[in-house]
Formats: sequence, C-alpha cells, structure tokens
Amino acid sequence: MPASADPGPPGKQWEPPRRGPDVGTLLTLGTMTALCLVAGMGLGWLLDRQLASTPVFTLVGLAAGILAAGLATWWQIRTYFRD
Repeated sequence: MPASADPGPPGKQWEPPRRGPDVGTLLTLGTMTALCLVAGMGLGWLLDRQLASTPVFTLVGLAAGILAAGLATWWQIRTYFRD
C-alpha cells in the first residue's frame, strides 16, 4: 500500500488535508477591505463638508469602515477556521 493511502492510527477516521483560501478569495478580501475603508471615509468626508465639522465625521467614517472591513473579512474566512 502506498504511503499516501495510509489511513493513519487505528480508530481515527481519515480526513482530507485542509485547504486555505484561493487567489480569487484573497483578491475579493483585499478589494472588499479597500472599498469599506474608502466608502466610510468618503461618506464621513461628505458629511464633514456639509456640516463644517472637518475631522470628526471623517474619523468616524474611517472607524466604521475599519469595523465593516473586519466583519466582512471574518465572514469570508470563518469557514477556513472550522474544525
């Protein structure tokens, strides 16, 4: 029997090797992160221009964009962390 067909220790079921994200998934993550950050900052900047409150809403928008990017990234990669 070839070494690659070895079922492992007795009593343990064979599991296929884990696969990580492919290139398309990683490109999607990068694009999604950039869009979240730009959208958050852009909306904050527009609010700042309308309300003449220069850095306040830009920073709030940046924080919202970072939060949205983090959540979107977690949503995409959580399947790779499951046991």
